[in-house]
Amino acid sequence: MALIRTLFADSQLADEALSDSIAAAAVRTDYNIYLLNDVGAHLAAAGNLDRAGEILEWAIASRPPPVETDDFAFERKFVNSKANWKKEKAEAFYQLGYINGLQGTFDRSIEFSHKAIELDSSLANAYVNLANGYLATGQIAQARRIAAIAVEKFPDDGYVRQLQLRLR
Repeated sequence: MALIRTLFADSQLADEALSDSIAAAAVRTDYNIYLLNDVGAHLAAAGNLDRAGEILEWAIASRPPPVETDDFAFERKFVNSKANWKKEKAEAFYQLGYINGLQGTFDRSIEFSHKAIELDSSLANAYVNLANGYLATGQIAQARRIAAIAVEKFPDDGYVRQLQLRLR
């Protein structure tokens, strides 16, 4: 992952070369969800939303390595445990919800945000995405319902508080 982060920091690197490096890293790591989520977040932050979405779709489709071949399976903090994998899938769905919201495909944003929350109800930003998706599609009552849940679960979250203020 350090190499991929270094590649993102290199402003001289052409988009095609970066894309090739990302694809090669994905294949070499057997589509490691941690790598794919990290790359998706970097691409989205750089404004390359279509490519970020593609990478995050790979993350959603990825599977943990078989325990028999997983070098980390017998460590105290098993990174590929079912619980950790579920959280990473939730992160990918959250990011896809965010990206689709930016792209104006609000129905997909709502769908992905719902899936993120189903997998990990501790993702405050997924609730914000979901409420914003409802707002964008004119479903004000749904947006308020989700915002109320978010305020109850995450009273100190700045984005949740901003959402609450917008819905007053």
